[in-house]
Amino acid sequence: MIFIDRFEDEFAVLEVGENQFRRVARSLLPADAKEGSVLRWENGSYTHDPAAQQQRKEQLMRLQQKVFAKKKGETSE
Repeated sequence: MIFIDRFEDEFAVLEVGENQFRRVARSLLPADAKEGSVLRWENGSYTHDPAAQQQRKEQLMRLQQKVFAKKKGETSE
């Protein structure tokens, strides 16, 4: 799964693996790409990957629910 971590001027920093990053020209990405967009490399270009985007969104929601559930269950001593 490739996703856009951030933009730096005319470049995008892509996370291409766990803690593996690649800096590419912003012009190589879809015009409507934004931070967090999930992409795939296909036929020599980056395109949106809607299925992976949905999967990532669901993973992040589950993680968020876990974190907030733990906080609710915490007690102050």
